[in-house]
Amino acid sequence: MKKETIRKHVDSELHKISAGKKRAALSKPGSSKADQALQKLNKTQVNRLSVLFRVCHALAKQGRPFTDYLWQCKLALQNGSDVGPTYQNDKQAREFTKYIAEDQRQEINKHVSAAKFLTLMSDGSTDCSVTEQEALYVRHATAGVISTNFVGICSVDKADADHIERGICSNMTSHTKIPEGTWLKKLVGFGSDGASVMVGKNNGVVAKLRQKQPCLQGVHCFAHRVELAYKDVMKTIPYFTEISDVLFMLYTFYKNSPLQRGMLKRSFDALGQRPIMPTRVGGTRWTSHKLLALNNMWKGYSAITTHLSQVTIRCLQGIVKINVKIWLWIIINSYM
Repeated sequence: MKKETIRKHVDSELHKISAGKKRAALSKPGSSKADQALQKLNKTQVNRLSVLFRVCHALAKQGRPFTDYLWQCKLALQNGSDVGPTYQNDKQAREFTKYIAEDQRQEINKHVSAAKFLTLMSDGSTDCSVTEQEALYVRHATAGVISTNFVGICSVDKADADHIERGICSNMTSHTKIPEGTWLKKLVGFGSDGASVMVGKNNGVVAKLRQKQPCLQGVHCFAHRVELAYKDVMKTIPYFTEISDVLFMLYTFYKNSPLQRGMLKRSFDALGQRPIMPTRVGGTRWTSHKLLALNNMWKGYSAITTHLSQVTIRCLQGIVKINVKIWLWIIINSYM
């Protein structure tokens, strides 16, 4: 062959393309300059996204709004983390949190699928729109490790056993992606409060789930049972009811009157004490709420009694003056 012909072939575009493909096929992955530049770029982007995802995870764990995401990114930047110029808005934070939740859900699904037996725990409440919401947890053991995982929250149209039972089943199926027939075969227990709609013998949620899984055992929440037992015992003590009423009245007295609340703070300041406002005695955990209200009362005893004494002298409203005198008498005698 002529040298000129070979030289023209070597310099042709087709030969250069073929030779480049051959070198690329024989070279080690990632050894080319383009691959190295791309890997460096990807590593930088991954590090930036890792910081942003950690910020979103912290916001979700602490129950903070997505609007906090922007200033958290600025804080991370001030602390020396590279967050990049993009993905810094509350909409993107919502998107990142969805991916985090989906990853967590897949991890839960993997453990639930591997478990041989399951127990469900559910409790209901109403949201700000007065819609019944049911929170669902699943408890299982995998490789000897007992875990309790949050499944999800579902809305029910009506707070009766039929709607709650359907809501629980659809919630479990939709969030775990496990067919209802599969997880029902593993279901051995169901924990709830003692409301008749949940533990009713014939038409409660437990009874309806037992129609699908005859081996199911219903468990009345021990914490609820202890509080109910404590409440029944305390009802037999008149003094307990009396002091509970006084604590409630004091809470509403200061909560509904900015003037009285301000005067109470001035009493604390005059005594050189940190202001401690009376708190409510009821709530979802009424025993701990009552204990907190009592502790606050005794810690702020001097300032509260001082202010109430001033109210009995200066107040012009007869009914308020009489009530405050009664509260003051009960508080002083209780303390003594």
